[in-house]
Amino acid sequence: MSFHEACDWSLIRATVAALLAVPFSRSLSRLLTTSGRWKIPLAILVLSPLLAPELLVGYGWSSFALTQLHHPVINHWLYFGLILLKFLPAGVIARVCSPPPPVSAMASHTDRLLGPRRSRRRALGIRLRGEFLRELPVAGVVFLLVFQEFEIASLMQIPAWTVHLFDSQTVGLQPGATFCRMLVPVAIEFLVLVPLIHFCLRVGSLDAARSQELEFRPGGSMSLGGVIALLAFLLLWVTPLGLIAASGLRGIESFTQNRVLVQSFALDLSAAIVLGAGSAILALSFSRILLHSVSSDDSPGSSSNSGQLARGVMFWLCMAPGLAGSLVVCLAILLSIQIPLLQPLRSTIIPAVFALTLFALPRAVLVQLLIGTGRRSENGHLAELLSCAPDARRSSRGMRLMWATEARWLFITGCVIFYWAMMNLTAATFLCPPTVSIFGSSMGVVPLPVRLYDMMHFGRNGPLSMMALLSVVVPGILMIGAGWLLPGLYVRLKRRPARP
Repeated sequence: MSFHEACDWSLIRATVAALLAVPFSRSLSRLLTTSGRWKIPLAILVLSPLLAPELLVGYGWSSFALTQLHHPVINHWLYFGLILLKFLPAGVIARVCSPPPPVSAMASHTDRLLGPRRSRRRALGIRLRGEFLRELPVAGVVFLLVFQEFEIASLMQIPAWTVHLFDSQTVGLQPGATFCRMLVPVAIEFLVLVPLIHFCLRVGSLDAARSQELEFRPGGSMSLGGVIALLAFLLLWVTPLGLIAASGLRGIESFTQNRVLVQSFALDLSAAIVLGAGSAILALSFSRILLHSVSSDDSPGSSSNSGQLARGVMFWLCMAPGLAGSLVVCLAILLSIQIPLLQPLRSTIIPAVFALTLFALPRAVLVQLLIGTGRRSENGHLAELLSCAPDARRSSRGMRLMWATEARWLFITGCVIFYWAMMNLTAATFLCPPTVSIFGSSMGVVPLPVRLYDMMHFGRNGPLSMMALLSVVVPGILMIGAGWLLPGLYVRLKRRPARP
């Protein structure tokens, strides 16, 4: 299949997924905005498919894809279902965090009650400014993510423009040819990005957008949302990890006895963790700066709107590269470092860190908008006052409350961004030099996703499944350990010296 045919298939899948995401995200968003003791478990159930690593999902389902070589239609439908369920949570986040449209849902409903007495032109205008703009962020975000996906498509042997471009670049396609092939997909992505950015700049500020209450919307039941969320969790987490764990446990003995394999795996995993942690810290820091700059109030006057618009434009200029996708960002940086002035950077990890930071920046912003870390709460202010108490015990309690109300959610955001960056394949493949040494080792070290991706194309075996399983377990243990140690460290750093 040619590159343009694969691009057409990607476009069709992304369009259909965007249309289906509109009604499905309504039901899922009702689960996400419920209150009570089930709020956090339901939020984890709804959003967890978005964190499922594409490499592991594709590897887990690749055996089924091989059995369907003579039935490609079944394989295509399975892939479409997986990516739709995986990226639906992003549509839910866009629905909850996007600015409200100029015409509210209640106003649209009231206009429909007028029946034949309303003019068609006015009814069409209200519908476009209300229902259409309300669903635009949902459909746009899901379209972009489905259109950009390639790890699952590659491992399940599904035609996609990203797979063609990635494979052709790894076998030595000239940068000029890569740039020419990339023009059409990038143009399609920006045809979707421009209306999204215009909508967010024109309609409302990020303060109004953050965690807004869902308005009245026809359709979308909680029972349907529960079925979709449970199905997504089973297909994207339980089934792949179950298959990988079963294969990995059978091969644990052969894996542990191969000392060279264990050593190279440890070094590659360490490289991925270091790269992911550094990129996550940078992306989280820049996202905090962006959110603070956009949410800061202008001084009253005629220049208030223009100042807010300028900050909004700068905000979306920083967000746009990451929204265009990891593959586009990495290829653009790869072409840039061919310039003689930037060629010394090719032997460093700076281009990879820069690419991962751009890729993770919009995701860090959206996660913070969703969980509300961008604005200080009343509980956080009271905890800060308690931390200033002269009594040491009350002060320590106040500092722990500060961690629980503010810093803990920032830490959770950093963990999510770290895992996304650590498991990113494109930056590790295109921009990481294979001769970088780590911890004084003379071996050629590459981040773990590159090794896993190369080995996964040769079929499933015990040692490979064990490495894939450890790529989830080890970072999870590290994040749990950091979450256990950081509160005490936070209190020690914040503790004020005792007064004489």
